[in-house]
Amino acid sequence: MIGVTVKIASGIFSIIVTTIVMAKTPPSLASQCKPVGRVEEGEVRIDREESGTFTATAGDQICAGDLLTAQNQAKIYCNDDEYSYPIQPGEYGVYQICPKPRQRDLGPEDNDNPIIPHILSPRNTAILEPKPRLRWQTVAEETDYTIKLAGVNGEVWQDTVNSTDATYCDEPITRGDDYIEIVYCGEPLAREVDYRLTVTTQNSEAEDKTIFSVLSEADAGEVKKIIDSQNLNNLDNVLSLIPIYLRFHLKGEAIVTLEALVNNDYEAAVIYSRLGGLFDEVDLRDQAIEYFQKAADKAAASKDFTMAALNRKKLAEIYVIMDKIEEAINQLNQAYNLYLNGGKTQEAQEVKELLEQLSNQ
Repeated sequence: MIGVTVKIASGIFSIIVTTIVMAKTPPSLASQCKPVGRVEEGEVRIDREESGTFTATAGDQICAGDLLTAQNQAKIYCNDDEYSYPIQPGEYGVYQICPKPRQRDLGPEDNDNPIIPHILSPRNTAILEPKPRLRWQTVAEETDYTIKLAGVNGEVWQDTVNSTDATYCDEPITRGDDYIEIVYCGEPLAREVDYRLTVTTQNSEAEDKTIFSVLSEADAGEVKKIIDSQNLNNLDNVLSLIPIYLRFHLKGEAIVTLEALVNNDYEAAVIYSRLGGLFDEVDLRDQAIEYFQKAADKAAASKDFTMAALNRKKLAEIYVIMDKIEEAINQLNQAYNLYLNGGKTQEAQEVKELLEQLSNQ
C-alpha cells in the first residue's frame, strides 16, 4: 500500500488530493504515476514513459499517459466514475477506456445560443462511412438551412434543406424534438481527409461549424469486424465497444451506442455520466448538462452517493465556465451533502474548500 499525491487542475477546481491506493507494481514504476484506475480482471501490458513496459494483472494501477495492450478480454476499473469497463483485445490509451478529465473550456461563449443551428453529428469525430448522416438542432422560425462541406482544397458540396419536407434526396428526414437529420447525398467523401461542416440558417444567417473525417478503409474494416464478432445483446460486449470507438476517434459512434442503451432501458448512472463526458468532449454543453444531471439523479435514487456527488461536481465545473456561479455553488452544496451521506469525509472537505473559493470570488 502506498500514498500517491495527485494534483488536479481545472481553473477554480485546482486541488491537491492524497489517495491511498493498492499497487503491486514496484514503487519505482509508480513514482511519477497519476492514478487513473486499476486492472480489475485479466492481464494487460502497460507501456509507461517513465518505467518502460511491464505486465499488469488484477490490482495493479494504471496511470495517466499509460498505453495498454490486451491480448485477451480484460476489465479496467476507473477511479473517476468508480466503474469497471470491459475491453476487447487491442491497444488503448488510458483515456480511451476511462472518462477523460476536462482540459479546456466547453466551446465558444455562444454554445447555448438558441438562434444557432448547433451541429450534433458528426462533430469533432471520425466516422466509418463516406456517406454520413448529418444532424443539427432546429431553430425557432427557421425552416431552410444551408449545408456546406469543405475539404483541404475548398468547398466540395453545398445544398439547402427545408426542414418541413418529408424527404431529402429521396430519403426520409429524421426528426426529433429539437433536431433534424438527413443523409448526405453528394459524392462519397474521401477517407483520411478533414472536412469542415457548416450549417447556416437562411433568415438570421446564424451558423455553426465543426470538423470531422472518414476513417481509412483498413481502420473502418477493423472496427466493423470487431462489431460483427460481438453478441450485442450482452451489455458487457456493448460497453467494450466504447474504448474501441474512442481508440479510432469515433466519438459519434460511442455516443450513438450509449444513447441506444438508454433508449433500451439501460439507465445506469454510469452510462448517463459517460454520455455527459462525451458530449463535453465534442463541445455540446446543453447535452453534457442534461446527462450529468440524469446521472446524478439516478445515482442518488439508488443511494450511490459517491457517483451522484461526482456528477454534481461535473455540473458545477460547467456552470463555472458559463459564469453561473450561484448554480455552481448549488451543485457543490449538493455534492458536499452527498459525500457526507456516503461517508466520504475527505471528498466532502475538498468540496467545502471549493465552495469557499467560489464564495470569495
